[in-house]
Amino acid sequence: MSENENCQPPKPPLNEEEHNQKPACGCPCASNPWRWLIIAAIVAVVIVIFTRGSHKSPQGDMGDINWSNDYQGALATAQKEKKPVLLAFHADWCGPCNEMKKVTYHDPAVVKALQKIIPVMIDTPKERELTSNYQVTGIPAYIVLGPDGKVIGDFIGFQNPKDFIAEINKALKKISISI
Repeated sequence: MSENENCQPPKPPLNEEEHNQKPACGCPCASNPWRWLIIAAIVAVVIVIFTRGSHKSPQGDMGDINWSNDYQGALATAQKEKKPVLLAFHADWCGPCNEMKKVTYHDPAVVKALQKIIPVMIDTPKERELTSNYQVTGIPAYIVLGPDGKVIGDFIGFQNPKDFIAEINKALKKISISI
């Protein structure tokens, strides 16, 4: 047996008639030279749609809550508007924090309740001095401040929506406010 006995001769180029024939599957798009570009565009649109929500804010997806990350600004607004403040100490790597973002912060009752106070998201790794000043040792941690900036309550850990609102209300009762 020589080396070339198993080799097949090259196929001749397709003539115009064979080139324009539809594929065996009968799919009209398979003969379209733009098909891969169209498929790539569709895939790109789908990827954009499904990943768009993961980049909503630096704190992640927080539902419809209007979180501030300006601690000093929130204190000034609270005093001016006579509103309490909720400090939420979080970190991107914290599992219970991320669960709060996915579950509790999307609950309509929580969204409505937090419209009556000034919610501030504190990025614990970036705000170490502030975290230390409030003696936060675990996260998620929540500090409720009165309009005067004084601590009126705190709680820690994952909270389902009902318990989250109850914990905030427990603190606010000290200053005769409820949400």
